[in-house]
Amino acid sequence: MKKLKKLFAVMLSLVMVLAMSMTSFAADKNTITISGKGLDAEGAGANYGQIIKENRGSTLGWQFASDNIANKFVEAWNNANDSQTTLDANGVIAQLIQLGVLESNNNENKNVEAGTINGSTNLSAALAAVTFAATNNLDLEEGADVSTTGKGLYIVTAHSNGYTYLPMAAYMNTNGDNVAVVAKGAKDQLNKKVADSGQSVAPGDEVSYTIDEEYLYIAPNANPKTFTITDKLTNGTFKENSVKVVLKNSINDETGTELTENDYDINNYANGTDLTVDFSNHYNSAYAGKIVVITYTAIAGEVTTEVPLTNHASSSNGTGKIVEVKPVSFKVIKVDKDN
Repeated sequence: MKKLKKLFAVMLSLVMVLAMSMTSFAADKNTITISGKGLDAEGAGANYGQIIKENRGSTLGWQFASDNIANKFVEAWNNANDSQTTLDANGVIAQLIQLGVLESNNNENKNVEAGTINGSTNLSAALAAVTFAATNNLDLEEGADVSTTGKGLYIVTAHSNGYTYLPMAAYMNTNGDNVAVVAKGAKDQLNKKVADSGQSVAPGDEVSYTIDEEYLYIAPNANPKTFTITDKLTNGTFKENSVKVVLKNSINDETGTELTENDYDINNYANGTDLTVDFSNHYNSAYAGKIVVITYTAIAGEVTTEVPLTNHASSSNGTGKIVEVKPVSFKVIKVDKDN
């Protein structure tokens, strides 16, 4: 009898250990996490929602999570097509399988498990149309446990004060392998400074300015893609051939890559008061999130305390900064010739 009690005790211990192991194992599965610029700021957050779920009764194996999601997703998908081809819900799902966004019976795309499935113009447009489906909170530290809803395609949206993010897609596979999404976003801020030598000026002096801003993330389906940085001078003119545009990986990098006429358009600013650097027609998604640094020189006019040299820089994302440079001031002390 004692031997049986000992045996039962050992078996009970093993069952408890196994149960704890299973709980621990489950916690390491079916989780969607997100990271990216700005998400460490106070008030930042993210949301998620399932937009396509498994349907074993369908020949494709998938269906949209609701009719409303299906209607919005399919409409935006079709509107993004250059051709006149119009697909129904199953046709769009078939396209997602072909792109590797959803796995088929013969293919499980490891790329989608990494949360890097946002390169399609159609998918980007469709995701933007169903952001309303992202109703669940995604904890920035713990991630989102989707073990209940399981396998399928999810939309993930991020928000942070002063940042703009594109909606992201995340695919949870049959095994429940964790998905790590990197939010694609840029800071909504244009920075500007004047060289130390230009803190005060006299008429005809040259003043050097620097503008930096993150290269915007623009959805692939956006048409047109608009990204401009402008500056307008009061009581001064721009020096000819003084504009230089450099791309840096971060603002703290000492060096960067100088951009050329293949990367932006620039107006005829020489001796004028308006400067426009326009990236719209040459938008390069590979630059998104990096830092654009623009340097240029202004020539001061008849500056006075009431009418200083002023430049007002602004970006197409709605941000702007004004810098005023006051005239040189000095005091004259009169003395007699012997003192």
